[in-house]
Amino acid sequence: MHRKQEQLVQAKELFNTYHFYISIGSDNRVHVLQRRQQAHFDMPFLEFHASVHLFCAIVGVAGSAFPVNIDENEAGGDLKEAIWKKIKDKFIHDDEFRSVVASDLKLFLAKTEGAWLDGAGAAAVALDERGHPQGCVQMDPTLWIKNPKHFGDNFQPGEGQVHVLVVVPKGVGDASAAPPAAMHRHPERLKRWAAINEMIRQKNRDGNAKTSIQDTNRKRKNRDIDSSVPYMLG
Repeated sequence: MHRKQEQLVQAKELFNTYHFYISIGSDNRVHVLQRRQQAHFDMPFLEFHASVHLFCAIVGVAGSAFPVNIDENEAGGDLKEAIWKKIKDKFIHDDEFRSVVASDLKLFLAKTEGAWLDGAGAAAVALDERGHPQGCVQMDPTLWIKNPKHFGDNFQPGEGQVHVLVVVPKGVGDASAAPPAAMHRHPERLKRWAAINEMIRQKNRDGNAKTSIQDTNRKRKNRDIDSSVPYMLG
């Protein structure tokens, strides 16, 4: 057991035994007074959440390894957000990353055959027909970082390791793959475009209907005029 965890266990035992009173003295120091409890009662205790230090690399981008610190009780989706911020800061000068949002990213454990990849191994990763790194497990955005399917409770990063492979789907981060209008397929943006297109179509339908009614009325008027004029017989 780590020393910090031992200290927390001891602190919890003390909380179950004593009342604690905190005061600030004239010397601006914090003073903690204790008095043994007369009766046992349950007291909420704050759990210790460790921060996990991960190294991530973007697949297909040489020299893109970067560190990310994240709480072990945060989820894979939170890691996407943290990585996206790092990508934005590090590659903002590259047009191919300008349209990236967190939900576009795909994260994979940089581990093959039970061993973490190093920088060279991450740079040499090949993608399969689905665009996934071969032999690597995709992270679940709903599972905690400390989940056994991700890094587990006892994860200890090693020097020179890469822990997360980041895949930017084709057509999102690749400026040459599609024209600007088709580069970004974020669901919220698609909804807005669909609503705008529907408004345009409805306006066109209303305009066509109005034109059709006007044409019909004009034809009826002309027909009525023709029927009211007597024919001149020679």
